[in-house]
Amino acid sequence: MSKFITWYLNLKFKQKLLLSFLVIIFLTTLCISGTNYAVSNLLITRYVSDYSIAISSQIASNFASQVDNIEETNFIKYQNDGAFNEILPVSDYTPIQNRLSYQSAVDNLLYSTDYYKSIAFLDLNNHLYTAGSNLLSDQSLDYFTNEAPEIKKSWGQCVWDSCPNGNLLLKRALYHLPTGTYIGCLFVEIDRDYLVKVYEQSIDRYGGSVVIFSLDRKPMISDHDTFEQIALEAVSSSAKAENHTVRMNGETYTAAVYNTPDGQWILTHIVSLSQLTGKLHVIGYWILFIGFAVFALAVVLAFLISGNISQNLKLLTDSMKQFSNGNFDEQIVPASHDEFAIIADNFNTMGQKIKTLMREVTLEQKQKQQIEYQMLEFQYNALQARLNPHFLYNILDSISSLAKLRDEYDISDWICLLSDMLRESIGQKKRLIPLDEEISYVRKYTTLYQMMYRERVTFIYKSDPSLSFIPVPAFILQPIVENAIVHGIEGISRHGVIHICSFSQDDTLILEVSDNGHGMSQDIIEMILNSRYSSEASGSPSHTKVGLVTVLDRIRLLYGPEYGIRIQSVQEEGTRIRIILPIATTLYHDHSTEDQE
Repeated sequence: MSKFITWYLNLKFKQKLLLSFLVIIFLTTLCISGTNYAVSNLLITRYVSDYSIAISSQIASNFASQVDNIEETNFIKYQNDGAFNEILPVSDYTPIQNRLSYQSAVDNLLYSTDYYKSIAFLDLNNHLYTAGSNLLSDQSLDYFTNEAPEIKKSWGQCVWDSCPNGNLLLKRALYHLPTGTYIGCLFVEIDRDYLVKVYEQSIDRYGGSVVIFSLDRKPMISDHDTFEQIALEAVSSSAKAENHTVRMNGETYTAAVYNTPDGQWILTHIVSLSQLTGKLHVIGYWILFIGFAVFALAVVLAFLISGNISQNLKLLTDSMKQFSNGNFDEQIVPASHDEFAIIADNFNTMGQKIKTLMREVTLEQKQKQQIEYQMLEFQYNALQARLNPHFLYNILDSISSLAKLRDEYDISDWICLLSDMLRESIGQKKRLIPLDEEISYVRKYTTLYQMMYRERVTFIYKSDPSLSFIPVPAFILQPIVENAIVHGIEGISRHGVIHICSFSQDDTLILEVSDNGHGMSQDIIEMILNSRYSSEASGSPSHTKVGLVTVLDRIRLLYGPEYGIRIQSVQEEGTRIRIILPIATTLYHDHSTEDQE
C-alpha cells in the first residue's frame, strides 16, 4: 500500500488528476447504479405494500357492508314471513299444519334470493325442514340439534361459519316476534361468489389474493391452502392494519392485515414479492448499460478537463517565477474563463496593488511628516484656548473690583455671578457631577435672572439633602430652567413662579421644574419626546426647546431608553418637566476628561 501511495504522489499533476477522476467516476457510477437498483426494488415493494393496506381497507369496508346487507335482508324476509310470526309455537309437539307452514316458509325463503343455495330450519321440537342443494339436507339431525344451543346464545344475532364446499353458512335463532318466544334455528347457505364479487375486480386489477377470517381466526373465504397458511401466520402476528413479510416454500410474501369496521372479520391481502419484482431485472440491465455509457463518456471528459487544468496551472507557475524576481508587470493570460481565470485575474490585480502600495507607502511617509507638524500647531492652539478664558476671568474680576470702588455693588454682584458661571461652564470637564453642584450652578443662573426681572418671577427650591451626592450629568438642569423662563414666564401678565425640586421615587432620581407660564401644545411635546424638534419644524427660532431635545438624547445615551424626560403641560396654565435618572451610589469619574494643567 505504501508503494502505491509513493507511486501516486510522484505522478505529475495531470496524471494525478486524470487517475483521480477515473477512480471517482467509477465508484460514483457503481454506487449510483447499485443504489438506484436497490431503491427501485425497495420503493416498488413499499409502494405495493402500502397500496395493499389501502386495498385491504377498502375491501374490508365493502365486505362488511355486503355482510350487513345479507343479514338485514335475511331479517326482513323472516320478519315478513307469516309462518314464522303468525304461528304460535307449541312445546313437545308440532302440529302437522304448522309443519306444512314452516316447510312452505323455508321454500319461499330459498327462492326469494338468488344467493341462497340451501336453507334448513330446526323448530322448537327438533323437526327439520330443508330446501335447496344437498349440503344442508344431507346433514344429520344431530348436527343441527348440536348447533342449536350455541346459536340460541346469540339471541337472534347472525352467526357465520364456513361450508365444506367453500360457501358460507349463516346461522341465527328465530323468535316469534309478537310474543318473543323462541321458535327454532335458521341455517342459510350463502353463495361464496356473491361475497367475493365485492373485491374480485380489485384483485384482478392489482393482483394478489384475499383470505378472510372470522373473529376467532377461523378461515372463512380462501383461494388456496398456501395462502390460507400465510394469512393465518400474518394474523397470528397482529390483527392491526400493517404489512407482514412471510416466507413459505422458498417464496416471500407480503401480507396486509386489516379488521373490518364492525370488528367481526379479519381480512388479509397477500402478494408474492416475486410477482412485484419479476420485471425489475429489466431495470437492472438498463441501469448497467447506461452506467457503462456514462463511465465511457466521463473518461473522455476527464482526459480533456485534466489537460485544460494542467495547461492553466503551467501558465500560473511560470508567472509566479517572474513575480518572485520582482517583475510585477507580468500579466497572466489564461486559456479559458474558469476558476483559473479568476485566480489569474486576482494574481494580476495583486501585482498592480503591490506596485500601488509601494507608491502609497512613500506618499504616507511624507503625509506623516505633515501631520506631525499640524499636531504641533493644534497643541499650540489648544494652549491658547486654555489661556483665553483665564484672561476673560481676570477682566471680569477687574470690572467687579472697579464697580465696588465706585459703590456699584449690584453691578459687582452681577459680574461675580457671571464670572463664576463662565468659570464653571468652561472649566467643567467631568461628564457627571454631584447633584448639589448642579443645583448650585442653577441657583447662580436663576439669581442672575431674578436680578434682571426683579419682582416678576420667583424661584422656589425644594431638594432632598440625602440626594446631594448622587451623580448627575453636568449642566442637565439648566436647559430645563431656561425653557421655563423663556417660554413659560416671559410675556405673561401675572407673577411667574418656577419650582425646582429633586426627590427619589422607585429607585429613580426625579429632577422637576414646573412653572405657571404659557404652556406647550401637544404637538411640540410629541416632537420633543421623539427627538424631532427643530426651530425650522416649529416655525420659530427656539434654542431652548432644542436644548430639551439635547437633554433627552444625552440621558438616553448615558442610561438607556427607559430614562429621559416627562412633560405635562396645559396651555395658559403652566408646564411640569421631570428628568428621570437612575440613582447611582458612587460618583462616576472619567479621568480622560479631567482638567490637565
